[in-house]
Amino acid sequence: MRRGVFALFLLNFVSFGESLVKVWRHDDDISNPQHWVRGKPGQQCEGLDLREASHSFFVVDHLDVKQILLPTYVQIYLPENTRIYLHEYFTEQMDCVRIKNDFDIHSWLDPSSWTLEGAEFNAAVPHLERIPCHHDDVVFPKAWKSSACYVEYFLFEDSDRLKIHSFKFGDRYLTNRGLREIDESSIPIFSDMLDTYLDVDGKTCTDPTGCSCGNSLQDGACLYVDEPQYYECLEPITPIGFCTRMCGASILIKNTNSSEFKANFEIERIRKALGDYSSDTHVSKVQDGPETAIQIIFTEKEFSGSSLDDAKDFYSVLLTDNSFGVVNAALISSGIKLAGGKMARTAVSIVFGCLCGVLLVFGVIFFVNSPQFDRLNVSNRYHFTSRPLSTLFARYDKMDDERLVLQKAESVVSLEKSFDNPMYGSSAPSTSSASAAAGTEERIPKSEIYLENPMYEIKSLMDGAGDENVTEESQLVDLGPSRERRDE
Repeated sequence: MRRGVFALFLLNFVSFGESLVKVWRHDDDISNPQHWVRGKPGQQCEGLDLREASHSFFVVDHLDVKQILLPTYVQIYLPENTRIYLHEYFTEQMDCVRIKNDFDIHSWLDPSSWTLEGAEFNAAVPHLERIPCHHDDVVFPKAWKSSACYVEYFLFEDSDRLKIHSFKFGDRYLTNRGLREIDESSIPIFSDMLDTYLDVDGKTCTDPTGCSCGNSLQDGACLYVDEPQYYECLEPITPIGFCTRMCGASILIKNTNSSEFKANFEIERIRKALGDYSSDTHVSKVQDGPETAIQIIFTEKEFSGSSLDDAKDFYSVLLTDNSFGVVNAALISSGIKLAGGKMARTAVSIVFGCLCGVLLVFGVIFFVNSPQFDRLNVSNRYHFTSRPLSTLFARYDKMDDERLVLQKAESVVSLEKSFDNPMYGSSAPSTSSASAAAGTEERIPKSEIYLENPMYEIKSLMDGAGDENVTEESQLVDLGPSRERRDE
């Protein structure tokens, strides 16, 4: 059985290189420093501390520690042949480890759950091709210590299956029957998905023009891909299979179904030619509407614009070198790199902030001059002074022609003049400082009494009639008490 699987695996590499090895990244292995607090053993060595990993699930198959400190609730699964020794004289580093509460389940359709075996991250691989495709080999290197995996059941139709070339669980290659045995075990790693939704058919790609990914359910991958906060280029593009836009270029080769194309074209030749470029590159067959096409991606992890030059160069090579067998191709490129990078984004933020500030100022001005603002009666609601502002900056002064004029104050006036009543004031000269100090009061002759109210003119008749005010017809009389009576 193992020889047959090995032969099939070797045949896959002899074929047209369309099969990739996709490795499951997540594990629940407590011996992995990734799950330790601060990523290293602590200074206090009192045993394996699991108290922070409450309501977690993990598998333990071998452990030598002084003691295990457990939380109120935790799930620990012990496979067959598990060995755990507790002894106070053990000095293993696990005695000094505190486990974090970072154990979780992950989706099969999440592109970040997978990595290519023996390869660095390639930004040119479309999101939908980062999860296992039909002709890919799937590897769970941690076997039972792998994180739990699930799929979104609502995305499946009755006939939908996730087809893969092979499945390696730890050191074992499993068929569909072996998957059912794992799925029925007491360790819930796959949540009943292996027997229901996964199909290991062992098929390889034999088409020299390549094979498409083939799993229609890969659209669910975009549920886990977030749009970048900003882009380093102008007018980013969205190639086939990408969930978000990107900076770079794509070359789309069509007419793949023609007999001439199949006779002269091999996708492996393009893959080898792309190795001469420094940019991240990827070539694959994709579904472009009802037709298939070959898509070539050029991009960079940190976009600088060199991938655009590489794409233009390779595009010209495809059109001029007949050995590639390309009949029709189209180049789609993003814009150039944003000048200044973060500085350019800062400048855009400043301009946008200034624009918002200007709009706010105009909005306030418009509101103040609107009828709605007049109905608010702001001046009546909030009193900043107890008297009109005019009395603070001006005073009354009587001229010889008995007309009241408003003269702008040029200096501080005396308290006596400051409290003159403009209705019943007098034009008598102010007393000298000596008389004021003596406390004497000077009587003002009646002939020199003037009323400073400009609205009324009163003529006092001083004909010896005593204190009576006599008027003729059509003349107005001040019936109020005279100044002298008020003084008394």
